[in-house]
Amino acid sequence: MDLNTLLQSQTEIRGRISRSVDNLRKMGSTNITLSAVETRIRIIDQLWSKFKTQHDLIQAGYKEKFEQSEYNTSDIFEDTKNTYVLQRSALDEYANRYKAAPAAPAPGGELLGDHVPKTALPRIKLQNFSGAYADWPSFRDLFQSVIGENASIYNIERFHYLRSCLQGPAEKLIRPLAVTG
Repeated sequence: MDLNTLLQSQTEIRGRISRSVDNLRKMGSTNITLSAVETRIRIIDQLWSKFKTQHDLIQAGYKEKFEQSEYNTSDIFEDTKNTYVLQRSALDEYANRYKAAPAAPAPGGELLGDHVPKTALPRIKLQNFSGAYADWPSFRDLFQSVIGENASIYNIERFHYLRSCLQGPAEKLIRPLAVTG
């Protein structure tokens, strides 16, 4: 595989990793089972393994120019690793929930441990935030109403969504924070 093909493949794999939890949710709450979650976990692990292998091939392809390459300077590897950790952790939480919860409906007809909302509303596109003070109130209000106050989202997912909305100085400010719930 040539270098350009590897770089394109890395972008595609990165996108698939970042959509792992969303794709699980798209199955609908009645179709999400422990087996489905475990299958998604196997898929994301395979994607991460392929990403790391291709990273090594890209590094070898650039040779001594790797350090100055856009691939390296844009932190694609580290960003994808953080995304993998967030998505994998969220999938683990789903798996643990389905291992601990019986499959019998609770008094309200809802499966115990089921955390998926009942209605499907149109998706709201979160805006990016660069750190500009004038943009903060509108970003904060939208983020809080869509992500922050959503009881169906775990803290680690909230953090992932926040990281994906930040850019520039705002993103650099939180980059060193530990990826935990």
